Amino acid sequence: CPETRSLFRSGCARPTCLPVRAKMHLHAGDDFEVSIEDEDTITLRRITQPANRGLVDMLLACPATFEIPPRDADDREPPSL
Repeated sequence: CPETRSLFRSGCARPTCLPVRAKMHLHAGDDFEVSIEDEDTITLRRITQPANRGLVDMLLACPATFEIPPRDADDREPPSL
């Protein structure tokens, strides 16, 4: 099927594949698990990434200095649950 084959090429501009890419929210660089079920069936399952993927790297790359203010001392006992 040309629609399925062209899905993974970057720069796909065929009218048949654009609706599938938009409908499935597919983007260049998406990761998939590939399963070959038989000679006629190949299943692609998207591998989802956590929403905060790359957050630590982004925060560490910040050029501004970051200081954590000192906390107030608290001698109270924690509440019993």
